[in-house]
Amino acid sequence: MKILTFCCYCLLAQSLINSAEAITVYLVRHAEKQLDNAADKSDPGLTEAGIKRAETAADILAAIDFTAIYSSDYQRTRLTAETIKGKRSQAVQIYDPRKLEQFAEELKSAPADSVFLVVGHSNTTPTLTHSLSGKPVSAIDESVYHNLYRVGIAADGSTTLDLLSIPPISNSAPVQALRLNADWISPGKQTFQMLLNGKPVGESTWQYSFNAHQQYGEVLTLKELTQLPEYNVDATIEVIVDKQTLQPIAMTASGPMFGQSSQINANFNGQQISGSSEYPRQPFEPQGTLNLEQTIDQPYFERTAAIMLASAVPATIDTSFGFYWYNTYNDELRIIQVDNLGTQTVTVPAGTFATDMIRYQGGAPSQVFYVSRQAPRKVVKIEVLGSPWVYELL
Repeated sequence: MKILTFCCYCLLAQSLINSAEAITVYLVRHAEKQLDNAADKSDPGLTEAGIKRAETAADILAAIDFTAIYSSDYQRTRLTAETIKGKRSQAVQIYDPRKLEQFAEELKSAPADSVFLVVGHSNTTPTLTHSLSGKPVSAIDESVYHNLYRVGIAADGSTTLDLLSIPPISNSAPVQALRLNADWISPGKQTFQMLLNGKPVGESTWQYSFNAHQQYGEVLTLKELTQLPEYNVDATIEVIVDKQTLQPIAMTASGPMFGQSSQINANFNGQQISGSSEYPRQPFEPQGTLNLEQTIDQPYFERTAAIMLASAVPATIDTSFGFYWYNTYNDELRIIQVDNLGTQTVTVPAGTFATDMIRYQGGAPSQVFYVSRQAPRKVVKIEVLGSPWVYELL
């Protein structure tokens, strides 16, 4: 998939006009939606920022003569689609996001030179993009609204996929090295009750141990044991990091995940990553065993390590910043924005804690970690944003 960046709308608009495929489909997630202040929380509208982004999308796509414009039947998608439609004569048509394969076939069988716009959601846009293009697509985080996909379908069935952007870029805080306080990590273990829609469905145990490694000297071993019997999950993940810098050295994972086998072996030698990853992924993501052969020329953290080390994020941060994390499961590098959301007292099975709320945003999914303020600092609750999953310390 080509990722295209443009400095001004005219260049982007010209690139759209120059598309020469038999069928062209533009796909975009709705713009920023109302959350806490929405009159109808089940069907929120757009925020002021969302209205501005939809207007920007309308400017970018103004020169496109769409054959049809489609939206799911929700306020946030209809408002985005209507804003982009502007003064065009055709009405916005409603499609069923529960029948994406059928909808994709309808679009692919359209007459030559058809051009469509489809406004969807973070969980439907990657699926439909993949169904149309046959190419892998990254998951869209709940906080990301700027992606604009263009799928070209030629007469012989071959496809192209471009990823464009509708400014401003989400999660655009300045990127810097994530500075964790290794002194805040204590050996031991903690077990979380995993809740799905408020119902306990399993447990996840995090273990921390300091060891002497024959090759790497003093290291910290992080181990996560997750059991969800109802979903056939019984997985063990282990990450070895440098004791002082907390940079990754090796990562392994094994055991059934949602009824499918998983086997990950990754080695981190500074900027060089090598190994393999077999892991159940979303249907629109890369499938099968991935060869992990990548060079990353900036400081980064391994995903599981960054999550298990959230208690070491300094609570004194007063401005947002970004850091790179490497997702070993998908062989993917992302920028994660870190925010301090303030303090909150929370009650979990382990007790009542005064906590700092640290948010990792952009990881698909984003997460909020409630970190106890009293020593030893530890995560006592995790909310998976845009998801029904919550972890609570037992």
